[in-house]
Amino acid sequence: MILYTKRSTHTTETTFQMIGSIAKMLSLGSSRPNGLTQFSYRSLNFPKESTVSVVHNYRYQNEFRNGGHGRDVNLIRRETTTAYSGEPGDGLEGLEKIPYLPIQHALGTRKIEIGPFHSSEWSTGMTLMNLIVREGKSWPFETEFSTLDSYRSYFLSNSAFVVRATNDMKDSNGMISKKGDILGCFYIKPNFPDRCSHICNGGFITAPQFRRLGVARVMGLTFLRIAKDLGYKSSYFNLVFKSNTASVALWESLGFERVAVLEKAARLKGIEGLDTAYGYRFDLETLNNNHKRI
Repeated sequence: MILYTKRSTHTTETTFQMIGSIAKMLSLGSSRPNGLTQFSYRSLNFPKESTVSVVHNYRYQNEFRNGGHGRDVNLIRRETTTAYSGEPGDGLEGLEKIPYLPIQHALGTRKIEIGPFHSSEWSTGMTLMNLIVREGKSWPFETEFSTLDSYRSYFLSNSAFVVRATNDMKDSNGMISKKGDILGCFYIKPNFPDRCSHICNGGFITAPQFRRLGVARVMGLTFLRIAKDLGYKSSYFNLVFKSNTASVALWESLGFERVAVLEKAARLKGIEGLDTAYGYRFDLETLNNNHKRI
């Protein structure tokens, strides 16, 4: 939580008294599902013409105003990253810019295509997302998506794609998989709002039974091509965990540059202590026809 004041005429001492009062009230409040804290603000004795803003998490800002006309609370959306939120979508944003989809490809004798989600595949995507959440090793989430709309608000809010089998095939366990099965999925969306929205983020999931077959690499290569064609200038992955060695190796092999190291970043299953996270960047403006493509 961050507390700060603005447009205030009060002294520094009063500022700290106000912050202390809010912090005390917050500690006595009850937690709400959206990350806000419910508490009674009317008992706070703020000086006239002062504004105190409370940021409880990265998504929301509460402003408390006292201009001599009573106190009110306005909920204002303030997102420093847009990678984890959005409105329920269908994943089809920008589709007119990538008319070459679906892309046909082969993984040995396994034939696949990469294309937009069909609405009939949304529930499969949600199942894969929740499986990753339960695994607790590669994404930051701890709580599963409980409704299709909540999943669509995250994964399908902008541009999203699936890797789909176009013939019957054997999975990595030697079991027969059918035409139309989903091998993996990924999204492309702005990582940041407004002035930084030309930087995109991506999220990638390979179905467990199709791991170690090259699906993630196909998605990574396709991501670069589509992201550039959608008009993004660069890509930045916020949290690539050090313990996820396969992911680290993949992004580095595709030419991503490690530009950030965040120690003690994540509580992951099977990892003692807090794992380190890396930030990876790719300058999409350097991408040309000589770059690796599927």
